[in-house]
Amino acid sequence: MSDSPATPTHADLRVLDDSVRTFPLQPYLAPVLASAQVRGQLEALLQRLGLHVIERDSLSVALNGVDPNVGTTTMAVGLGWMLATRHHLPTLILGADLRAVDSEGDSRAIRGLRDVLAGNLSISQAIHHSEFDSLDVLPAGSGETRLAGSDFGRILREMERSYKTIVVDTAPVLNFPESALIMASAHATLLVAKHQHTSRKRLSQAGTLIRGSGGSLQGVVLNGVEDPLPSWLSARI
Repeated sequence: MSDSPATPTHADLRVLDDSVRTFPLQPYLAPVLASAQVRGQLEALLQRLGLHVIERDSLSVALNGVDPNVGTTTMAVGLGWMLATRHHLPTLILGADLRAVDSEGDSRAIRGLRDVLAGNLSISQAIHHSEFDSLDVLPAGSGETRLAGSDFGRILREMERSYKTIVVDTAPVLNFPESALIMASAHATLLVAKHQHTSRKRLSQAGTLIRGSGGSLQGVVLNGVEDPLPSWLSARI
């Protein structure tokens, strides 16, 4: 028998060393819970990407908005919720948008990814439960720690040992190029665009930057569509 340590399980990672921490997701899920059509579209996306397959190894997928405020966080939370509640897969929503800096002081600081990147906390110490079974959250957290110079790839691989799927919410790569470090580490990347808001030029630039950084771009999610899909978007970027 090998003396090497056993691979941690999902349950291992959810053991918290202090009082139980929770991260309510209901506010982010409002558009998903209110629309059967949106839920159907999310399910179709899961099926197309194979995120719902129980027998597969762990998979990390990064969502990146071409522009700010195109619905990337809502999309990430919606996918995570579908995977955990509909397909019963241990899922982690990873908040890796490190643009915002906490200004509320230590008394209101939220433990999260920044603490892990800085080496101040282990992953298990920074993870929060959501109000849904099999769905955990590692928020961005408080402070000023950045991705540049961190060992994000190793940290992501460690998380993958305990979750079937990790859905990563990232900052727009054209505005914050260090987000490309996340896409290079994730197994797959989806770009999120907004109908009649995102330009073809910026969409192409974002795709080029992600591919050039080593990311595996799998497609584009277009939010806010009421008309038929624009002809220019139907072609591969």
